[in-house]
Amino acid sequence: MLGLGDGAFLDRVLDLYRAQGPVALATLRAALAASDQPAIARAAHSLGSMSANVGARALVARLRVIEAAARDAACTERADACDALDSLLAATIRGLEGRTRSRAAAA
Repeated sequence: MLGLGDGAFLDRVLDLYRAQGPVALATLRAALAASDQPAIARAAHSLGSMSANVGARALVARLRVIEAAARDAACTERADACDALDSLLAATIRGLEGRTRSRAAAA
């Protein structure tokens, strides 16, 4: 996306990810707390999809494991597993902000 050259588009994508990522993670945390396998799969897929759109490979890889286990009704992750995901999400957002600031400074 950085190569597209449309700064306004990148800013919108980052704003959406920054706003919706934590909401999606909270949804996943609630689904894990309830051991609701279909809801876990949906929430992991949702957050994973939006994370893939911004290139958050580490987050996507972890979410794919959770989603696959939930689709097999075998997810045993606890809600506190989201603590590590929260750290990955925050690092992703910081990284995106750093890259977009670098792009803006170079323009």
